[in-house]
Amino acid sequence: RGHSPEYHPCRTSPKRSFCGRYGGQPLRPTHIRPHTMSLYSSLSIGPDDLLWTGNGMTKRKHQLLTESERDQILAIPTDRDHLARLYTFEPSDIEIIGARRERRNQLGVALQLALLRHPGITLAQLIQDRGAIPHDLAAFVAEQLGLHVTELANYAARDQTMTDHARELAARLGLRG
Repeated sequence: RGHSPEYHPCRTSPKRSFCGRYGGQPLRPTHIRPHTMSLYSSLSIGPDDLLWTGNGMTKRKHQLLTESERDQILAIPTDRDHLARLYTFEPSDIEIIGARRERRNQLGVALQLALLRHPGITLAQLIQDRGAIPHDLAAFVAEQLGLHVTELANYAARDQTMTDHARELAARLGLRG
């Protein structure tokens, strides 16, 4: 970029230790030592092992959890102890929920808030994935607010309500939208 031919960023900046050059020449596959090439050629890479990084495809390093482990960790619990551990509201949560005028919206927002915290999904995603809201979760959340689960039947009479509530809560929690 308008620099003299002898300018080289690696030579002028001590912070940059590698800049894609080898001995002053652009790095080419011929600069890879033969024993290193055999290491890479022996790897068996399937389509599920590749990951798009934005700069191209790369090999996925490892998978932390199996599908069943992931399902177990992200499952919505049914026993009261686990529900209490994950879904007990703090006073600041109650204020957010109580800002809604109608009881159905209070219960809907409370469920949205609970689900955004664990397992990190919206109420609409839960309904889409499971077809229904787990009764144990709805009952536990409703009990904390002094509401009845049947209030939820009329929640989101307007299609956009559920989405609006999810976006508002995500913004309050500092989640990406």
